[in-house]
Amino acid sequence: MRVPPARETGSVLIEALVAVLILAAAAGFWFNTIGGTVARQAGVTQRAMAMLVASSQLATVGVVAPAASGTRTGRDGAYDWSIAIEPAPEAEGLVRVNVVVRDARGGRLAQLSTLRPAT
Repeated sequence: MRVPPARETGSVLIEALVAVLILAAAAGFWFNTIGGTVARQAGVTQRAMAMLVASSQLATVGVVAPAASGTRTGRDGAYDWSIAIEPAPEAEGLVRVNVVVRDARGGRLAQLSTLRPAT
């Protein structure tokens, strides 16, 4: 049986350390990528839910609540919404309805705007 010289034994240890470092860097990159993807998906889901809230609130104008000038605010689950109604200068007999949905910190998540007949 041949005994490797001391020089070869040391190089095996260095090669093993380099391999471990490469694996650790790859694992760190992978975890960072997955974490970023999860955070982005949560943001997309939150904006989609806010758009549903805005759409629901917009649908109530002129049906459940009058389409008269003014501002209304409220809360739907984790989302704060506001509806601003003002006369539409470009069209007689219509009002501009603007719905804004914000998160608990006040960040705007969704905004919808349309024209409706004044009531």
